[in-house]
Amino acid sequence: MPTSRRSSPMCCGPTPPSATATTTRPASTPRSSPASADLWRPEWPTSTRRASRTSSGPTPTSGTAPRSSSSLAALGASRLWGTLRPQEAANVLWAYERLGSDTLAGLADRWLRDLGPEHAARALAGWSGEQLVKLVGCLEAQLPGPRRGCPAMDAFERRFLGPLCALLAGLPTAGLSRRQYEHALGSYGLFHLGPRLTPRALASLGLALGSGPLEAAFREEAVRALLRHYLEGEAAPAVREPAMLTGGQITSRWVVAEVRYRLTAAPGLGEGCATSRAGRCTVAVGDVPRRGRVMTGFGSPRSSGEADAEPEPGCGAAPGEGPPAEPPWLWSVRLAGDVGRGSHCECVALTEGVLSELRLLGLAGPPRVAAEFGGEVWVFATHYPCLSCLGVFAQFRWRFPGIRLAVGYVEWRDWQDEMLQSLRGA
Repeated sequence: MPTSRRSSPMCCGPTPPSATATTTRPASTPRSSPASADLWRPEWPTSTRRASRTSSGPTPTSGTAPRSSSSLAALGASRLWGTLRPQEAANVLWAYERLGSDTLAGLADRWLRDLGPEHAARALAGWSGEQLVKLVGCLEAQLPGPRRGCPAMDAFERRFLGPLCALLAGLPTAGLSRRQYEHALGSYGLFHLGPRLTPRALASLGLALGSGPLEAAFREEAVRALLRHYLEGEAAPAVREPAMLTGGQITSRWVVAEVRYRLTAAPGLGEGCATSRAGRCTVAVGDVPRRGRVMTGFGSPRSSGEADAEPEPGCGAAPGEGPPAEPPWLWSVRLAGDVGRGSHCECVALTEGVLSELRLLGLAGPPRVAAEFGGEVWVFATHYPCLSCLGVFAQFRWRFPGIRLAVGYVEWRDWQDEMLQSLRGA
């Protein structure tokens, strides 16, 4: 695997709390954070940026205190809120959260509290996973305190987060074929878990990057290396494509991961094979050719060239992304718009990077549980992983139980702020 360039530090990396600690932010930081560690959102530790996202909306009232005219107006608005369709509400919540206003979060919270637990659960039954992710994310980002006991969080945990984590944790004994796995992961209708729920899934699966001194040092080094990737040299992505610095949406080709690995193998696995490999690299999105596709019917994709290849019984890039030369070890899954996820940097780091190193140690044969390998792989990315990549992490842990895989990230918006300040000479 290639080694990334190194130069002078530009920024300090985030240090997450321990499993039992609570998260606090400096007094100068405008945005509030959830108090519970399992809902912690990875951030730049000393950041005071994005002052425009300061809370400006009404604070929900409770109890029997007399309501002011503004609180009465908010109460009326919360009733109107209940008339919105789930997708309408989710889109508005996402937009307001992006604009830095907690007005809609307060109304949504009031609407749920006024309904009461039982009626709120019924009202949320029609919300999809993606819609609930937006609702929970908005409430977590804009309202103070943890959301435990929140009907939206309870609904998401019961219908999506709990079953999803159980599926991925149970891969070693599930005996799923690739088709069965793709169907199971796709049945949740999710593209990702968002910045505040992804840490819970990573921790539940034993994949979260720890908070020890070695992990903290890796984070800081990774942040510096990734900023250099975006900002330095003739091919600097942030200079060549400035749209990545200001857009509200992110595309997977902007996301990059820093990977550090130390791998060992039992002696005698192959003639001339080494018994250890170590290194680090910066991994961008894979250059996977995609054939043109046309829609022949609602939700029915058809290749404009030859028909898509059938799924392999193993793992790896999704069908249509280019058939692998051999049964792949790790499965990616198509999500939105039948778009493959095998080129995502997190997936590429494992399928093309780490697996290549393991083959130099003697990895061979069809996909299986390869317990003869040990070591650790740390991945730090510039955005939270999609659902397909989360599944790839879980598969890697299953296939290589002796290798400790740990994943961390900082949300893309924080990288945007840091890169903009660096380019402006702040």
